[in-house]
Amino acid sequence: MQMCHFKLIINTLHIFLILHHMSLFFSSKKLNSNESLNLLGLQRLLEVSSELEEYTYESKMEVTPSTKTLVSACLNRIYECMYYDAARGEYLKAVEEFVTDKLKSPDLESKVRVTVALTSLLLGPLDVGNTILARDGMIEMILVMANSDDLLQQKVACECIIAGASKKDKVKTIIDQGVHILKKLYQSKDDSIRVRALVGLCKLGSSGGTDASIRPFAEGSTSKLAEACRKFLVSAKKDADIRRWAAEGLSYLTLDADVKEKLVEDKPAINALIELGKTGNRTCVYGVVTTLVNLVNAYDKKEAPAPELVRLAEFAKHHIPQEHELDDPDFVAKRVEVLGKAGVTTALVALSHTESAPCKELICRVFNALCNQEDLRGAVVAQGGAKALLPMALTTDPHENTENGRRHASQALARIGITIDPAVAYPGQRSAEVVRPLLNLLHLDYTALENFEALMALCNLAGLNETVRMRIVKEQGLQKIETYMYEDHVMLRRAATQVMTNLMLSPEF
Repeated sequence: MQMCHFKLIINTLHIFLILHHMSLFFSSKKLNSNESLNLLGLQRLLEVSSELEEYTYESKMEVTPSTKTLVSACLNRIYECMYYDAARGEYLKAVEEFVTDKLKSPDLESKVRVTVALTSLLLGPLDVGNTILARDGMIEMILVMANSDDLLQQKVACECIIAGASKKDKVKTIIDQGVHILKKLYQSKDDSIRVRALVGLCKLGSSGGTDASIRPFAEGSTSKLAEACRKFLVSAKKDADIRRWAAEGLSYLTLDADVKEKLVEDKPAINALIELGKTGNRTCVYGVVTTLVNLVNAYDKKEAPAPELVRLAEFAKHHIPQEHELDDPDFVAKRVEVLGKAGVTTALVALSHTESAPCKELICRVFNALCNQEDLRGAVVAQGGAKALLPMALTTDPHENTENGRRHASQALARIGITIDPAVAYPGQRSAEVVRPLLNLLHLDYTALENFEALMALCNLAGLNETVRMRIVKEQGLQKIETYMYEDHVMLRRAATQVMTNLMLSPEF
């Protein structure tokens, strides 16, 4: 037993090492026109990704619930490091060889393992996963597995359907052929099958996104699905994996404003979601964080088209997306307040340790939405939010946070620094470290609001002590701040002048 546990730890550590050293290896790897890239290691990773804890056979590897997430991240990192078409072609060729080799065998194990590996690809390098999913007979094979009486086949097929229903053409195919199968699986006596079928239905039902005029299912179906997810989420009798799937189901359904309003009014459900987030489990990061982003409307929105273009589209009978009235700013502000007072910051702090850059961006977006409300900033600082935001704002590694993520983290820190004493918000060395993210907001391509908030926070910091003032100078802050003293906007000019005034306290000037 101890030997199996030791092997399990070693396997996980190997995946971690691959993940952290991937870009270093591939950035120095060059291909000549007549040379092919040896991707045997990729096929070995696919072997690991196709393993299941529940499946037993002679050469089985020991895996953990986090193995699939880590391997998906590895597969995605390798694909990102394929900087040109020839290398990506080799990557796809290696994956196709793996799939073809497995499907040569008529036994059930091969089909199950191909489906599990495909799920990992769809959660990682999506383009590759979609290419494999588009192969003749692949979707049909998965739907046949879902319609079987074997629980293991049902489980892996449901997970693959959930991962695969991301492209519009795939969603249409699955809705046409697979909805009745998912509905049948939802009647299963096994909770692990029921919750996966439920999440599949949730994802298909939310394919219209935030457009209130698109409803793939009948009126009222979304609310019924949300209620079913809620029951799984709040039940203390259900294990963490089932509650994690319930959170993922809500992450799709909360694109609907009606579901958002019902969810924030449901205290037990919000508390259960936050408690799930506090675990920091890698497998629950996506579901919890995406649900929170949807609740606070922290996603990017397209600019509203001009009225003339709307009339032209109506005349041409083009579809025009419609916003729900419950997504108005007043309703969003109330939802943010409910989450802030429920202690969502503690969950965000726990989840911020994830290795996924896109997930970190989502976390930064929620933090920024919370800090947009002045009365919640104190709670964010008290619960460790400022401490968690700082490394996400400082990193320059695109694999640790995205550019948008850094921008949102920096703006959240600026908002905190405007209304809270910098000595309290950024104690000790943090008061000097926060200077760089704030100066990064002084960018001509950023909004005037971001510029203004950064200047206001820098003004408070510059009055703190000599160490911070020298740090602003060292980071070439003087030139950036001086630029805004000549801006057309009077508030920007005033804010920049106030920063300069506080910098004059330094004996070095």
